[in-house]
Amino acid sequence: MDSEKLDSLTSKFSKESKYALINFANAVKKSNLFSDMKQYEMWKTVEMENNLIDLSLQKEEIIDSKQSENFEKFVDLTNISLKHIEGSEIQSLTDEDIETSLKEHLQFKTSNHIPSEVIEVLLKSPPETIEKIFWNLLGTLNSEQIVMFGESLEIHLENDLIIEYFCRCLLMKMTTLFAEDLKAHFLRLCSKFDFKLIPHIVNTIDNNDKVDILSLYLTHMESTLQESLMCELMRSDFTGKYILIAKCLVNRDMAFSSLKKLMEVMANSVEHYTTDKEYGNLLFKLVTYLGKDSSRVENILRHILINHKSIWRTKLLKALPATESQDF
Repeated sequence: MDSEKLDSLTSKFSKESKYALINFANAVKKSNLFSDMKQYEMWKTVEMENNLIDLSLQKEEIIDSKQSENFEKFVDLTNISLKHIEGSEIQSLTDEDIETSLKEHLQFKTSNHIPSEVIEVLLKSPPETIEKIFWNLLGTLNSEQIVMFGESLEIHLENDLIIEYFCRCLLMKMTTLFAEDLKAHFLRLCSKFDFKLIPHIVNTIDNNDKVDILSLYLTHMESTLQESLMCELMRSDFTGKYILIAKCLVNRDMAFSSLKKLMEVMANSVEHYTTDKEYGNLLFKLVTYLGKDSSRVENILRHILINHKSIWRTKLLKALPATESQDF
């Protein structure tokens, strides 16, 4: 569309509106390849004075076969009236439709949060669809987008879908990436949902061999949640990754019973960690937090120190009161 034709079409509008209309016309021209026919049919019914812009599109002109391989169709679920989406109608929306809409809102950040219409359509989906979408999103979203997704769910929902998001998206992202925005989001969810999240954190630890990045987040949890998580973990086999997690969780505010239980678990597996430095470091922290109460676990500690030979054994003996260290 040349400038003379645009001048003619925009002559009845104010000077202030003229340039905005010209930019709009140019944008429409560029967007023809990406247009959505359903939305076009809707807007086509709107009268535009003097036929300001010619939007005569043909379906075969929208995306040819080669272009369709390169561009995903954006299904804007915010234009769907949810009052009319029931039963078979919601089933007409494919998994790809819902997933694509979520990606568009998250990746292009059309607003600070995903519209409630999109979230509610997701909520109406079968559990297996939700799980599939969450897993697929995990591989494409960065930390900022993961947080935006979670905050959008919180705003519109108060149900198990948020817990599902916590397990499938947030925790899994936390096993591979450390980011301050993820940490703040994680801690806020922990504060909000409290002990409900503990089993899911345990499950994530159980099912991931590498937990070094995840442990960086757990270090910042409230001490009460750390103790609860520690108690749950002690029900599992005491392997190397649990030593790493335990080092991040053990703290001086833990009850004596929890510290004693951890030492018992360590004593039962000491033969597997006779020279392991991480094991020795955890033992040192544990005895330090026990303080004077270490005398109450003397027999357990004796069993460990007889078998454990890492450099931490020497440091531990020096840290014990003279009367106790002489016994080892």
